[in-house]
Amino acid sequence: MIDLMDVLERHSLWLESAGKEGERANLRWANLRGADLSGADLSWADLRGADLRGADLSWANLRWADLRWANLRGADLSGADLSWADLREANLRGADLWGTIGDGARIKSLQCGTYAVAYTAEALQISCKQFPIEDWWCFDDKKILGMDGRRGLMWWKNWKLILQKIIEVSPAEPTGWSG
Repeated sequence: MIDLMDVLERHSLWLESAGKEGERANLRWANLRGADLSGADLSWADLRGADLRGADLSWANLRWADLRWANLRGADLSGADLSWADLREANLRGADLWGTIGDGARIKSLQCGTYAVAYTAEALQISCKQFPIEDWWCFDDKKILGMDGRRGLMWWKNWKLILQKIIEVSPAEPTGWSG
């Protein structure tokens, strides 16, 4: 069982002491489902933020959290609230964004009819399906039909051009993470 408050305190000390005391937060694969991390500082020091790879952050409150340089690769952010979170340089590759409330800059989220949509500069997630944005634009009817049947195909035919325009006029900012 993880003592989240202890981890956050030790990370804070690590940040304040420039790595001389405390320790970098390691929450890799941690079960943080529904956790209240609002305002938590899980940011960087020496360009390495908290390790949250594969963590279950579903339905977590991450409002106003400082996640600069945090490694969220493969994390479950489904249903998480990232309003006003600082995600500069965060690694979001492969993160599950289903139902995520984005920060409005690096993760954009919207409800389009019956499907929740979230996108980053690189990936678009519609319901539980996530692919690189450019892949979505190339999918043919057969591929979409295989994802969610006729209902999904009808939805895609109605929303594809609208989503393309939304992403064109309101692109997500890149996180800057290159690894």
